[in-house]
Amino acid sequence: MPHKIKRIKKGLEIKAALRGERKGSYLFDIYIKNNELGHSRFAVITRKTLGKANKRNKIKRRLMGIINTLRNEINHIGDIIIIPKKGILEHKVSEILYEIKKKLTVNENS
Repeated sequence: MPHKIKRIKKGLEIKAALRGERKGSYLFDIYIKNNELGHSRFAVITRKTLGKANKRNKIKRRLMGIINTLRNEINHIGDIIIIPKKGILEHKVSEILYEIKKKLTVNENS
């Protein structure tokens, strides 16, 4: 059985990760901060401006599902926070997956 995604749950750890490196996109902002745990941990933060609770939960489920499919390809070891921007649900899952992959994987050629 595959391993579960490690999540950041404590508020202080999330605040610390938000002081990390920022990678922006038109769909979301990603904050990455190194940790000494030896594995990546993830959190998705949705703001109330994105919509009601059911819409925010749908965004979280969709993003965590994408991270779950990409977990073997993600090269960053650290705490990773994803903050989606308004209108993310209007885009296809494949487009969101491409953007996350572009931000969280290191290209061998670059």
